[in-house]
Amino acid sequence: MKLDSWLRWGIVIGVLAVFFTPTIVATPLFFPFITGKNFAFRILVEIVFTLWLILALRDVSVRPRASSLFFALTAFVAVIGIADIFGANPFKSFWSNFERMEGWIGLIHLYAFFVVVWSTFREAKWWKMLFETSVAVSIAVAVYGVFQLAHVFTINQGGSRVDGTFGNATYLAVYMLFNLFIVGLLFIHHRNEYFTMGEKAVGVLGVIGATLWLISSLPPDTPLPLLGWVIFTLFFTIGIGSFFIKRQWFYTLAIALQFIMIFYAATRGTILGLIGGILVASAIFIFFGKTAPKLKKAGIAILIALAVVVGGLYVVRDTSFVQNHGILSRIANISLSDGAARFSIWGMAFKGVAERPLLGWGQENFNYIFNKHYAPSMYAQESWFDRAHNEYLDWLVAGGVFGLALWISLFGFALWYLWRPKSSFQIVERGILTGLLAAYAFHDLFVFDNLVSYIFFFTILAYIAHRREDVADTATSNEKSKNALITLWGKSVPSGLFVFGAPVIVGGMVAVFYFANVPGLATGSNLIEALKPHTAGLGENVRYLKSAGETTGLGRQEVREQIVQFALQARNSSIGDTAFRDGATVYALQKMSEEIALNPNDARLRVFLGSFFQQIGKNDDALRELGAALTLSPKKQQILFQLASVQASRGDMTTALDLFRQAYELEHSYDTARTLYASALIRSGNVTLARELLMERFGTATPDDDNILQAYFDVRDYANGLLIAKARADKAPKDVKARVQLAAAYMQAGDRLSAIQALQDAIAIDATFKAQGEYYIQEIAAGRTP
Repeated sequence: MKLDSWLRWGIVIGVLAVFFTPTIVATPLFFPFITGKNFAFRILVEIVFTLWLILALRDVSVRPRASSLFFALTAFVAVIGIADIFGANPFKSFWSNFERMEGWIGLIHLYAFFVVVWSTFREAKWWKMLFETSVAVSIAVAVYGVFQLAHVFTINQGGSRVDGTFGNATYLAVYMLFNLFIVGLLFIHHRNEYFTMGEKAVGVLGVIGATLWLISSLPPDTPLPLLGWVIFTLFFTIGIGSFFIKRQWFYTLAIALQFIMIFYAATRGTILGLIGGILVASAIFIFFGKTAPKLKKAGIAILIALAVVVGGLYVVRDTSFVQNHGILSRIANISLSDGAARFSIWGMAFKGVAERPLLGWGQENFNYIFNKHYAPSMYAQESWFDRAHNEYLDWLVAGGVFGLALWISLFGFALWYLWRPKSSFQIVERGILTGLLAAYAFHDLFVFDNLVSYIFFFTILAYIAHRREDVADTATSNEKSKNALITLWGKSVPSGLFVFGAPVIVGGMVAVFYFANVPGLATGSNLIEALKPHTAGLGENVRYLKSAGETTGLGRQEVREQIVQFALQARNSSIGDTAFRDGATVYALQKMSEEIALNPNDARLRVFLGSFFQQIGKNDDALRELGAALTLSPKKQQILFQLASVQASRGDMTTALDLFRQAYELEHSYDTARTLYASALIRSGNVTLARELLMERFGTATPDDDNILQAYFDVRDYANGLLIAKARADKAPKDVKARVQLAAAYMQAGDRLSAIQALQDAIAIDATFKAQGEYYIQEIAAGRTP
C-alpha cells in the first residue's frame, strides 16, 4: 500500500504543477507564450497519466466509473478524431502548429488530464488544495499584470490592455474569470478557516518562489534592488499575513486582483460573460434561497452593486473622462457594430459547414473555409483567419453537427449533475458553478479557447462529475445510485500481470513523450535560434534553419515560411555574398514547394510562394502560384492586387487593369482598391473614369495617395502630381518627410530650383536633417539625382 500512496501523491503533485503553467514564458522557443505552456502541460499529463495507469492496475477505486459526462467527453474526443482523419488536412488537424498548439494531440492530452483528475481527486481536501493552488498562482500572475500597468514589464501585445504572462489579453481575462468563480467556491466553504502550519510553510516558500520569478522577469535595465525589495515586501507581507488572518482575506485579495485584471484586459466578451454569470448566480441565490435569508440578501446585494456599476458607467459613458480613458471607453462603447467582422466570419463558417455538415472539416482547417468563402468586406481585417472567433462555430467547423452536439452536451450534463434531484450541491454552490458555466459559455460566443481555458473547463467538469458521485456514495440503499457508480473495470489485477504491465506502461509513455514533445521542442528551439544574430556568423543561422527545416511534424509549415522570409531578407538586405543568397533562395524554394505539394489547397501558401517568386523576378512562376491562389480564394483582393502587380511588371497593362477593376468591384468601400484601380486607369489613359472614381469618394481628383501621385508623374501630369505633394506638405508644415517628398516630386517634374527650396525648408524645420539635406542640395545643384 505504500507504493499506492507514493503513486497517488505523485499524481496529486503533478496535477497541481499543471496550474503553474500559466506562468511559463519560454523565450528559447518559437511563440514563447504558447509553446512553453503547452509542452509543459503535455509532459506533466504524460507523467501523471502514467502514474495513474500504474495505480489503476493496483487500486480499483481510481478507475473511471460509469458517468454520462465521461461517456459524452469520450465520444466527443473520438468523433473529433474521426473528423480529423477525414478532414481537409489530417496532418495539421493532428499536430496543429506552434501558434495554437491544439489539434487532436492537444485534445487527447486534455482528455487524459480530465480522466486523471476526475478519477484520482476523490476527497474534498485534494480539491481544496487544487483550487487554492490555482488561486495563489493567479495572484502571482495578477501582480505581474500590475507591474505591466506600472510600465515595469512590457505589455507584449502592445497598447494598454494588460496581457500578463499570456501575451494575449483575452487569454488572461478568461483565466481570471475561472479563478474568480473558483475563489467564490472556496470562500463559501473555507472563509473562516486559518491556514495550517504545513500550508503556511508551503505558502512562504511559494511567496519566495513567486518573488524570485518576478525578479527574474524584470527587464535588464530595471533597478533591481528597489524593485526587488518592493516585490519581496509585497509577497512577504502576504505570506506572513497568512499566519495571522483567516482565509477570507487571502480570498478577498485574490478577488480584488482578478477583477482588476479582467477590467484592464478589457476583453468585452469576457466582461459581458462575467456580468451575465454574476446575474445568473445572483438570480439563483434570490429565487432558490428562500430557506436561507442570508443567501437571498447576498444575491440582492450583488444585483444592486452590479446595477450601480453598470448603470453608472452607462450614465457617464459620453463624458470626456470615460471617452479619453483607453479601457473605460472600450467597455462603454460596446455595440453590435463592433461585431461586424465577427458576423462576417460566422457567415463564412456556416457556408463551410453546409458543405460538410456531419463531421466538418477537422481541427485547424477553418482557413480553407475562410479562403473559399472570403467576404470582400473583410478587407480592413487581418489577411488570414484560422478561427471563427466563436468556440461553438469552431467545433461545428471542426467536428460538424456531431462534434458540436457533443461539445454542448458537456455543458448539459454538467448542469444536470448540478440541478438533478438529490444533487449533493448546495444552492450556493449551484449558483456559483452555474454562473461560471454561463459566463464561460457567453465568453465563448466571441472568442476561441486556448490551452489554459480548456484546462480550467475540464477541471470544473471533473469537479462536478466527482461531486455528482457524492450523493450516490452515501445513498447505498438506493440501487439506482449504486449502479451509477459501477467501475468500468472492477476486477483486481494479479501481481504477475502488474509486474509485467507497469514496465510496459512506462515504456509506452516514454515513447509517447518522445513522439509528442522532443521533435517539436527541438524544432521550436532551432527556429528561434535561426532568427537570432550569432557571433559565429550567418553559417550558424543557416545551420539552425536547416535543422528546423528537416522537421516532419509540429511546426513544419511555420518553419518553411520562416525559411522563405530568411531568404527574402538575405536578398533585400544584401546579407552574405551572392552564393550565400542564391543558396538561401534555392533552399527556400525547395522547402516551400515541398509544403505546397503536401498541402496544395492552402491559398495562403500559394500567395507566400507566389510573392517570393515575384520578388526574385520569376514572374511566370509567380503567376502560376498566384493564379492557383485566386482559384482557391476568388474574392480576396490581396491576391488580385498581387496578380495585377506581376502582370504590370511583365508589361501586360491591359490584364493588370482588368484585375484591379475586379478587386474594386468586389467592394466599392475599399479605398485602396479604388485608388489602385484609378491609378491603373490614369496610366492606361482613361483619365475621365479615374477622375469619376476619385471625385465620387474623395471629392477631388488629387487625393493624398501615393499610388495616385506616382500615376500622375508616370504619365507626366506634373500639375496634378504636384497638387498632391504640395497639399501633403501644407497639411503637415513641421513634417520633414513631407518636404523631402515634395522635393522628390519637383525633381520628377524637372523643377530643380523648387526641389532645392523644399529641401532648404526641411533643414529649417529640423537641424538634424542639415547634413543629409545639404548633400541632396549639392547633388541637385550639380545636375545629378540623389
